[in-house]
Amino acid sequence: MIKKFNTKGKEAKLKTIVKKYKVRDKIHGNYIKSILQKKGMTQQELADICLAGDKAYLSKIINGKRKNISLPLALKIAKALDTTTEKLFILKTYEEHEKN
Repeated sequence: MIKKFNTKGKEAKLKTIVKKYKVRDKIHGNYIKSILQKKGMTQQELADICLAGDKAYLSKIINGKRKNISLPLALKIAKALDTTTEKLFILKTYEEHEKN
C-alpha cells in the first residue's frame, strides 16, 4: 500500500528555523539505500511515494549527485522511511565544506 504524506506544518516551522539561524548545510551523504534494504523497499516504491514516480531523481539523491534537495522532499523521504532527516542525511556545515 502506497501512502502519501502531508508535511506543510513541519515545513513552515523548519523553514523559519533555517532562516532565523541562517543554516547553510550541504548534504554530504545519506543512508537512504541502507534503510531501503532494511525495510525491504525498492527505490521505485520510495519514488512513487515521494516523487510521483521519478526514480531517476531519487537515484541522483541516493548516489550523491544532488547535494541540495528541498526541505519538503527531505521530510517526505524521511517520513516514508519512518525515520528523521537527521538520521537519514549526513550534513556538512558550509564552513566545513569550504575547508575541503
